[in-house]
Amino acid sequence: MAHGGLDPNAWREIFKTEAANLEEEKKHIWDLEFDDSITPKWPQQGWSVCNWKTSGRFRCDLCRRTWPSNLVTVVFIMRLKNGRGIVKTRLYRQNCKICKNAPMVKPDVDSTNIHSLMESLFVHSTL
Repeated sequence: MAHGGLDPNAWREIFKTEAANLEEEKKHIWDLEFDDSITPKWPQQGWSVCNWKTSGRFRCDLCRRTWPSNLVTVVFIMRLKNGRGIVKTRLYRQNCKICKNAPMVKPDVDSTNIHSLMESLFVHSTL
């Protein structure tokens, strides 16, 4: 998978499935982007923030060890303007606790968990 376990195409496909209902009901068009610069305290006016935890797996780039985590932090920021919506997301990284100087790696999140995140995003947000 690309991006250290993160498959952006899988996320976008699931996002489009979940967004389709909203697009049909409210005639809004939604896009998903990945942005490693966003934070839970997004300062820009006009953006809403959602911050959740989910389960995932990480793999060390040095020793190839894998580990599960129920503390995968996912931040979504979203904005709707003139019928076009943008959702930006960031998955926080972890590093191997065995290797010294191990790089931070992105998680691999199961599609079931991605569906749950997207459902929560559209149900709990003010979109």
